[in-house]
Amino acid sequence: MINMGHVRFENTYLALEECIEDLQGNKAISPSENEYRLSLYEKCKEYIAACDGYVYNEESDNDF
Repeated sequence: MINMGHVRFENTYLALEECIEDLQGNKAISPSENEYRLSLYEKCKEYIAACDGYVYNEESDNDF
């Protein structure tokens, strides 16, 4: 697991902010990073679709 469950969205948000800043600043990236940039674009579309169907339940059991 890359992130601990209780801060997964927070950490991902911060990392995504950094990626956006780099793209907006036209920072050079390696060919490998460019492949992940394209994959991240597709994954973000999946995330948006998953969010559209997600219902937050404050009363559900949490990991913490």
